[in-house]
Amino acid sequence: MKQIISGLGINSAISPHGVVQITGTNGKGSCALQVEADLIASGRDVITLISPHMTTFRERVRLNGCPISREMLGDIVESIANGLDSLRVREISPTPVEIAFLVALRLRFNRGLETCLVIEAGCGGATDYTNVFNRTIVGLTRIGRDHLDLFHDLIALTREKVGLSNSGGILVSVNQLTEVKDVIKQECESRNIKIEWLVMHSDPNLSPHMQAWWENQALANRLSQMVVTQNWKLGNVDRRDPWRFETRQIGGRSFILDGSHNPDAIQLLLNSLRTLHLSGWTGIFGIQVRKLYVEVVELVLRSGIFKKLIFVQGCRGDFVSPKRLSQLIDVPFFCANSMRKAIAHCLTTGDDNIVVFGSFSLAYDFERALHELGLGNAAIPADDIDPHQPWMKSL
Repeated sequence: MKQIISGLGINSAISPHGVVQITGTNGKGSCALQVEADLIASGRDVITLISPHMTTFRERVRLNGCPISREMLGDIVESIANGLDSLRVREISPTPVEIAFLVALRLRFNRGLETCLVIEAGCGGATDYTNVFNRTIVGLTRIGRDHLDLFHDLIALTREKVGLSNSGGILVSVNQLTEVKDVIKQECESRNIKIEWLVMHSDPNLSPHMQAWWENQALANRLSQMVVTQNWKLGNVDRRDPWRFETRQIGGRSFILDGSHNPDAIQLLLNSLRTLHLSGWTGIFGIQVRKLYVEVVELVLRSGIFKKLIFVQGCRGDFVSPKRLSQLIDVPFFCANSMRKAIAHCLTTGDDNIVVFGSFSLAYDFERALHELGLGNAAIPADDIDPHQPWMKSL
């Protein structure tokens, strides 16, 4: 990646000043969005790199709280196109997610290095394509078992995540499992990384979902304070996290939309649904093959809160087939060949208390389906939804 950055002539964009990187397995996106909001509230110019996108590729690169415009994306891609073409001659070809990162760096290069850069790392850390900075501030959210398909075990996964930080850098971490915490301490000590722990005490009055949200809020606020130490103020930006326990009223029915996709996040979602004291949930569920989908399905079944499950297969990503999912359960189910069919089924059969979960990629199908059903008033604007293209499958 550094070779590509150098080839594009934007080396100065990876200056560590004003850069915050966030890694972990649970809550990276929420934490990044809160850091973004805090920095904007302090009067800073902020670029945020986040993933996955839900309805448009432009969501991956945000400027001061909003996805960059079509015009801005087009101008930046045009400005780096020649450089990328010359690199392909040398058999160096960045992936779509790497191109989003390059767009963010080029945007920072254009706007000046006083512009803050908030980066949600990919699945990795030490080997992540965003690991091009020296001595940055790194935030570490909870490390769970998501991404174990890419790494041997929890210890190897922890080492990979900590590897995003480097000698002379600062790592700020929420409280972790004991075995994870021990590895973090060893890695930081051996690599000359300063570590700071944030310990949040549980509040019995908060749902598990809100407890985790406050934990990530505290981490985000601390990261922001490290960037901005003067004229500090909080709470001046109204921020809504889409598909993170988002609620919508659609066709007289209550929908909860949540992108949880790993066992820890699914358990958190299920615990939060229980606190609502509503019975007979209908779940619209789809999950990608590379996730721990068997374990996730077992959690869903053990919860005992669903009267029906509707299985869907998203058009973006390699999803487990509805037929395969149906073989794992013993509750009433319905296999829908599209999100449109799943929503229509809920609206016509009288289902209420509906939760859509299993992948952030389902958001794309959900918003499109609402427009197709004539329910666009409950969806995001149609112009903000990218047409489906084959290259999106890898995203």
